[in-house]
Amino acid sequence: SICNEIKKRDSRIKIYRKNNEGQGIARNFGLELCSGDFIAFVDADDWVDENLYKKMIDLMRKYDSDVVEVGSHVVDKYKIIKDVKTPEIRVIEKSENILLDFLYNGMKYSMAGYPVWNKLYKKQCFENHSFNKISRHEDYLINFQIYQNINKIVITSEKLYYYYQHFESTTKGYLELNDLLMIDNCKRVYQESLITNNNHIIKLAKAKVARCYFSCLCKAVFVGVFDEITKDISKD
Repeated sequence: SICNEIKKRDSRIKIYRKNNEGQGIARNFGLELCSGDFIAFVDADDWVDENLYKKMIDLMRKYDSDVVEVGSHVVDKYKIIKDVKTPEIRVIEKSENILLDFLYNGMKYSMAGYPVWNKLYKKQCFENHSFNKISRHEDYLINFQIYQNINKIVITSEKLYYYYQHFESTTKGYLELNDLLMIDNCKRVYQESLITNNNHIIKLAKAKVARCYFSCLCKAVFVGVFDEITKDISKD
């Protein structure tokens, strides 16, 4: 009903309905239907600064970049966790350097560049690319694939996206089968990293696979496991 009200005020807005089959499939559905020059994503329980897309488009045009990434506030049930540091802008050129930065910072920081929701893409970035139906780390996989074919990314630390983390979200709670399946996406990135012939990229991608296994183990130990996947875990 909120979307319908907004559509009445802006004829550019189109609303489509689809059965819930996971984030990846929903995003692919949107990619098939979109007609603009830019692609952006917002998760259902998040919100954005009112100037987010103006600032991102301005940066994209200023630096002639393929992708723009912004910082994000982590929001939980009780408060917004803010960072008061002065925003910085980094411009990274050449796909090899972009991949190295993407993988390294993804290992170094908890709120890293893996998600698609804190980015603006030129539409052509998604030519020949679609999301994996596994809704765990599908962002990680598709960004790695996209970054192999772009020339420039602009990253600003200015926090314009509000990422709502709660216990029931897909990244929290009990260990589920999908948590194990996310390892498949990490393994795919590792396999694709071999094509780069860059030892630093390959080592970082391999380390991410190990980290995913460790993350699943920690989740099982500290939060718990759904009974129906106990056999799958012991098998792995």
